[in-house]
Amino acid sequence: AEAQRRTEERVGRLEAVVEQLAEAQRRTEERVGRLEAVVEQLAEAQRRADERMAQLEAAMMQWVKAQQRLEERMWRVEAAIKEMGRFQAVLGATIEEEAESVLITTLEEKGYRLLAEPSTLSLNGEIDVVVPVRDQTGATLWVIVEVKTRLSRRAVRDWVQRMRSAGWQKRLRTAGVPGPYLVYIFGLRIDQHTVAAVQEHGIGLLTGRGERIPPREVFPPRS
Repeated sequence: AEAQRRTEERVGRLEAVVEQLAEAQRRTEERVGRLEAVVEQLAEAQRRADERMAQLEAAMMQWVKAQQRLEERMWRVEAAIKEMGRFQAVLGATIEEEAESVLITTLEEKGYRLLAEPSTLSLNGEIDVVVPVRDQTGATLWVIVEVKTRLSRRAVRDWVQRMRSAGWQKRLRTAGVPGPYLVYIFGLRIDQHTVAAVQEHGIGLLTGRGERIPPREVFPPRS
């Protein structure tokens, strides 16, 4: 009987140990389950982070491409501006040559004798054509021409005001152009308002066809 009792006690202790082991196994499985859930959450967070990074990289690539396109457009604009500048320079020189040729022909037909070759004068505002001449009485005049591609009424007014200015004439005298002045304006494109303005102010008008309006007066030097 004693042996039977001790056997039952050992069996009871073993059952308790087994029960404790089973409880420990259950808690371990719960912890493993929680760890697996955490790992899954971390994996999901990493996936979302990877997606955001990919989106950021795609946005950055789009920005880089947009920047490249902008730089290409800027380069084309700069090239176009430079080309336009070269074109305007060539056009300006060509128009000035045309104005010079028309002026020489006009002056010779009117009996003036050129005392020098026509030239350009930079004087805080460029004068396109300047040439000294001698008239039929032997007097020396300075013929001065403003050249415009498109001639407007305002351009005529501004040119006349400048040539009548005592300050401007002082600069001319300092540059060796003492006057008196025979003043012209040259235009490739003109309208009737421009013609009326030229007539009103008494200067001469030259076009590609020659002298359209002769100067009405000589501008005397102003002190």
